[in-house]
Amino acid sequence: MRRFFPAAACIGMTAIASSYILFATPSQAAADSLLTIGDFAARDSWPEDFWFRLGITYITVLAIYYTVLWSLIGRPYKEKVIIENFTPPEKLSPAISSYVYNKGLDMPVCKATAFSAALASLGVKGYIEIHEKKRGNFELKALRKASGKLSVGEKYLMTHFFADGRKTFAVDTQNKSDLKKVFDNFVQILENEHEGVYFKDNLAFTLPPVFLSVLLALTYLVIVADDHLTNLQCFTVLTALAVLHTIQIRALTPQGREKIRYLEGFRYFLKGEKPAAEEESSRTGENALKSPKITPALFEQYLPYAIALGVIKEWEQKFKQVTAAKTYDKFKLKWYTGARENMKAGDYCSGFYTAMRRRLSSSGISGERLDST
Repeated sequence: MRRFFPAAACIGMTAIASSYILFATPSQAAADSLLTIGDFAARDSWPEDFWFRLGITYITVLAIYYTVLWSLIGRPYKEKVIIENFTPPEKLSPAISSYVYNKGLDMPVCKATAFSAALASLGVKGYIEIHEKKRGNFELKALRKASGKLSVGEKYLMTHFFADGRKTFAVDTQNKSDLKKVFDNFVQILENEHEGVYFKDNLAFTLPPVFLSVLLALTYLVIVADDHLTNLQCFTVLTALAVLHTIQIRALTPQGREKIRYLEGFRYFLKGEKPAAEEESSRTGENALKSPKITPALFEQYLPYAIALGVIKEWEQKFKQVTAAKTYDKFKLKWYTGARENMKAGDYCSGFYTAMRRRLSSSGISGERLDST
């Protein structure tokens, strides 16, 4: 995954490593065999825990480096004033909205969320029906061919799920290889289409430490190849590499800031909350005039975005609060049928998302680890 590396974690790691280096008491043998430049090649004169101390020191330096770097260019952008928005962003599909809001699709849950949001979007637009079967399997049924009104990612799903005139596609273990291929290509299409548009990878800052870590690891393996590698030594080296592998510090572009700001405002509407800056105006009724009436049609139309932005339960709850109990109990998604009987609105909506994520997880497609129950 490529995410922000929390400063608190870096500082904590720095403190632990620094404490070890400063206060650990070396053995007498190590103290009697301090290295000089002249006998550096004589490994017999090295302290027993030389590589361990070097690894800890290196991790400490990395922690400080990435803490400073994160503070300067990677700190999450926070808009001082967020305005509540009542419509989805123009020219931003649910899947792309998920991509922008999460600053990429590196985490497995982000990939599964974008994929599920795209399927829900196709359902809402009348292109497919989704039928949940027993044991967490699904059947996708094409209702019409892809058109120019779809996003690039959505069009890809339509043309590849229903290639060669197929009318249905089974999302199950037997179709695992085909589903994984479509899933991976879908994620790649989203990333390629919008790479560098909304945020940029600061590779100039992150790649040099990666190369240095690889060099350090190779040097370690070559020099001590015939020595006994303790678990602690291996852990130290692998930790240094793991820290680097999981860090990618991204900075928003001006366009990215604009979209994030808009998505935050729309997310407030879906959650049923008011931004702090709007609390006063909402009391006077100014914003109430702009807020649309939440009808079953509007609820279903915005559902893919609620999935994409991680507020599906809040959107369901808001719909329930403003809808008559009789209407809510009878509500059903036109494009989705669940595996259970007597399902209500909340069961249909969050049930679809949860079941789809679980299917992708249990098949090893998304890389996400979820309970199979």
